[in-house]
Amino acid sequence: MKSIVFLCIATIIIILSVYANTSGLLTDQYDDAYITYRYAVNLANGDGLTFNIGERTDAASSFLYTVVLAGFYKVGFHDLESVSMIISICSWCLLSLTLFASLTSLSVSKVLSTVIAVFVMTSGLILGWILSGMETIFFTCLVTLFVYNYFVLGKSSCVSSLLLVLIILTRHEGLMLVPFYAWSETKQTRLKYLYIVIVIFLYYLWRYEYYGLVVPWPMQIKSIMVYYQPNPMDFFNRWATYYSLPMVLTVSSVLLIPRRLYPLLVFTIFSWFVFCFGTRADHLRYSVYVLPLMGILSGVVLQKLIETKKLFVLVVMILSLWFWGSYSHFRIVNRSRLQAVQHQIARKFVGKFVKDNIPTDQLIVSSDIGMIAYIASNHEFIDMIGLTSANVGRRYLDKSNIDSILKERRPKYIADTINLSTYNGFKPQRIFNNGIKSDILSEIDIKLIGGNKVET
Repeated sequence: MKSIVFLCIATIIIILSVYANTSGLLTDQYDDAYITYRYAVNLANGDGLTFNIGERTDAASSFLYTVVLAGFYKVGFHDLESVSMIISICSWCLLSLTLFASLTSLSVSKVLSTVIAVFVMTSGLILGWILSGMETIFFTCLVTLFVYNYFVLGKSSCVSSLLLVLIILTRHEGLMLVPFYAWSETKQTRLKYLYIVIVIFLYYLWRYEYYGLVVPWPMQIKSIMVYYQPNPMDFFNRWATYYSLPMVLTVSSVLLIPRRLYPLLVFTIFSWFVFCFGTRADHLRYSVYVLPLMGILSGVVLQKLIETKKLFVLVVMILSLWFWGSYSHFRIVNRSRLQAVQHQIARKFVGKFVKDNIPTDQLIVSSDIGMIAYIASNHEFIDMIGLTSANVGRRYLDKSNIDSILKERRPKYIADTINLSTYNGFKPQRIFNNGIKSDILSEIDIKLIGGNKVET
């Protein structure tokens, strides 16, 4: 327990020291988090799970996380940036405890368990998302809790069933766990499995009734965007550069782990390959939960090597290289975060300008829809990317443009931010990241809001 307390304190100190040289802990949260925040605010205010009130578009990254944030907002905690940060830090602490408990339950020494937990929990893959505002660490914590209770301890309890349902309600990737939950031959487990299937069916039936679709809308729109096209080599190179050792140890664990962990091994490898061929821009974020699972399986292998005294030096070398990979990724993530904070400052400026200067009955067009729309939460936005505006996305899916929408709606303003690669003060610039530009913008009376001025 002392080891875990030390781990938690050390990492909190690292986080605070890393973020101390920026404008604050909250200014560089991931921009997509603000989409979820806006959904949560509307839900708490009785306007449903919507981005624009009255327009049902499935764009929030997590159903359960949105509901949790809405609950906090409803009872008076209106600073959702701080709320999400606290949830992620608490999830990180619980994840650390669960990882340590999983390793020690598999007869890994406390010293080695602590070392592995430190390397995993302070890696760039974990720390890179702990203060992002996203549900990533929350989801990773739920998955690791399920793995500990069901695979490590071998308990087919109601707790395992509840955790599995919560995982699926948090992110759709949780569905990948369902077949592995059925990896049991007891009648009691099969009955619980049936209950879970019924709950999942009812949830997706509700989604279809509410949004009119089963496949998540972000998945559909990202399928046609060049930026999100799968790039397996990019994913493999990133993982191999920083986490090659846990990857190799995980594969080699097939010879050493107890039989009850075979489903965990298959699930871990299967998940990794799914994300390898998934959407490029999001594949690292989605794969975060795989690293603690690799840490559990790697711990078993390293413990066996330590017990063979002649290989102790090899274990020290492996852990040293593992530490260097995790630390190197942490440095890369920190550098990227320092660059992104300037972009978030620009977004915040634009959002405040819209909120303070543009009447709420004026329609806003934007291709940068996160923080800007969250700050100007009373304004209606047309998302040029199509993520939060389904009618825009459907035009793109039909290989068309959105001229008919712009002609009909007659928006008055474009609220957008600059491209980081051309950052120079707050110079406004139109950005249409999807590569599908409108031909009608020059024909309607529209003003561009970008940085510190408005241009016609």
